Amino acid sequence: MTKRKIIEARPAIEIGKVLGSRDGGTSYRRCSPIVRGTVLDDIVLSRIRHEQDGDVAVPDCHVVSFRNAIGWRGLVLTEEDILVKESLVNRAEESAPLGFTRIGSDDRFEKDVSRLARLKPRPGRHVYLSLQWDGNFGHWLIESLPRVAVLREVVDFRGACFVVQNHTAALASKYAEGLAYYGISKDQIWMSSGKPERFEELIYATPVTRCPLVKAPLVVETLETLGKQIGTTSTSPSRVFLSRPDTSRSRLVNRGDVKQLFLDWGYHEVRPSELTLTEQMQMLGNATHVAGVLGAEFSDLVFAKKGVHILGLTSDGWPDDWYWNLVSLKHGQYFSLHGPTTPTPGEIRPFVVDLEELKEIAALFDEEIGRREAQLRSKANASSFLGLFVSIAREISGASLEAVDGQTAIADIGLDSLAMVEFTSRLEEQLEIEIGMMELAGVRTLGDLDVLLHRLIERRSTRSDSRESKNADHLRVKPASHDELPSTARQPNLLRHFARRLPTVSTPHRHVVLQPGLNLPFAAPILMAVHCWPEGPRGLIVKIDATGPPARGGIRVHLAGPLPDHPNAVVCFRFRGRLAKELEPTVPLYAQIGVELLSPGTMQDAVLCVGAGSEYIAGTCLEETSRTARGTLTVAVERCSAPADELFLELRLATAGLERSAVGVVVEMSDAYLGQDT
Repeated sequence: MTKRKIIEARPAIEIGKVLGSRDGGTSYRRCSPIVRGTVLDDIVLSRIRHEQDGDVAVPDCHVVSFRNAIGWRGLVLTEEDILVKESLVNRAEESAPLGFTRIGSDDRFEKDVSRLARLKPRPGRHVYLSLQWDGNFGHWLIESLPRVAVLREVVDFRGACFVVQNHTAALASKYAEGLAYYGISKDQIWMSSGKPERFEELIYATPVTRCPLVKAPLVVETLETLGKQIGTTSTSPSRVFLSRPDTSRSRLVNRGDVKQLFLDWGYHEVRPSELTLTEQMQMLGNATHVAGVLGAEFSDLVFAKKGVHILGLTSDGWPDDWYWNLVSLKHGQYFSLHGPTTPTPGEIRPFVVDLEELKEIAALFDEEIGRREAQLRSKANASSFLGLFVSIAREISGASLEAVDGQTAIADIGLDSLAMVEFTSRLEEQLEIEIGMMELAGVRTLGDLDVLLHRLIERRSTRSDSRESKNADHLRVKPASHDELPSTARQPNLLRHFARRLPTVSTPHRHVVLQPGLNLPFAAPILMAVHCWPEGPRGLIVKIDATGPPARGGIRVHLAGPLPDHPNAVVCFRFRGRLAKELEPTVPLYAQIGVELLSPGTMQDAVLCVGAGSEYIAGTCLEETSRTARGTLTVAVERCSAPADELFLELRLATAGLERSAVGVVVEMSDAYLGQDT
């Protein structure tokens, strides 16, 4: 029979030995946030309520010592079974934190502590740094590390053991690096398993934050001092675009298009997850403007310049709180753009931001962006492509298209969805550019399209100049000889289709509709242009270029119409990507693929090949049945002097009896291939 006990929560200074205290700083007011996009109602109401908070009360930091106290995932319980109130700082909304059942709204709890009473104390002095969410880098940096500076003022660190929670190896290295700034060695760090532990002497610095909307100025002052000690480098940028890993919960579906816009605007991409803490301080030390997807990496803005502006991109259900409060302490300005979330299984919530809305808020966020966009519009007005638009549209639809101008809506030029694919394909061919699907989604008028094309031409010119001036080594796939290909891949009737480039011709069937697979983060079908060649004994070849790495959940492709003249078809899927920058001199490139026919027909041959630039390098035939095919391909990647770091992975299917093609494809590739967006 369990015996539950009433547990009180009281302030640390009332129940422990106070070793010292530090003023958290003066009260402050949060800046007025500028928020755009699609935001859920409760998120909006919460922000409005907090905009009316007035002065923010600031907590002080007290260093308190306890004998035989228990530390448990951030909670501190004294020998007398009293909870340290401040250790509940991030658990105010929990009705039963770690099994301590809250009684009413008072600081009283109920729990059976008989098992805890039997814990034997670990000998020696232990400085307890753990907080509830310190498994997140941002919480560790803002909530835990600044308290070490206060502890150092009143505690002799020699011989002390510092308790942190055992999370991941990557975070453990950040723990060690941060604590080393204060003279704490790795040998002094003890990684707690998350189970309750009793300590002979537990030293606790009370939190100087109340998540998510209260942080003491002490936090920013301490980390700024640390950043100044580290210093910056000559390459530390003033304008930064922060990139998050694909594994993060908030995944921006059109990240490639968004990132490219910021690169066009002169921003420098920084990937904090790939940097040491010291490198993060250096990279942000000169920053006046920081943009990117909101997440733990944004806590690095604490090292940025005073008055920093931030533009956070996030989903419709993400609250504007933690970083709004943090940038207020930097005397800066908070901007955010929310996008609708795509429902997916699990915790990951992909979202999309509207590129036109992004341009509007970005011009407010950074005056330089506003000037660049104004110059681009002026350039488009001075040398408009309007005549080209009208000429191509007339050829496709036969409409007269009189009295059109930059204000004419795209929907009013008489082209249906498939004709629009033909329209944009012609523009790409004549102007030698590539129009991104998500970029095109934000185009509403011919004037918008005019500006977009000038942007893409300018981007093409910038990339060309960059390639010509680049002297560093590049990466390429190690060529495979013809003899190294599987015998079936060397058969003339298949090899001829992927061993040389064939001319592009117009056909009535050069359009496809890309339908989302189960995990593909698109809310609606997307139209794409394809290239077709009426050549070869197997009939029509349909080649589909999908920029960026394919969604791991797979894609499903349907031809827009039947193929009466070509009942047998070779369907070609091509995925383009770039190698990750930081690679060993030679690494394997790995790809695994699975294919299934989703409409009547027979699989005859399936070949998976890889290439660099426009050259095919190696291939393998897949194991196939009449309806499915699967297989893997591994080649070597090595550094070389030729600029051939852009790769493609291509799947070719020879089929029979397909009157209307429907094929499902699932692709998994190594990190080397997925390292960088195209």
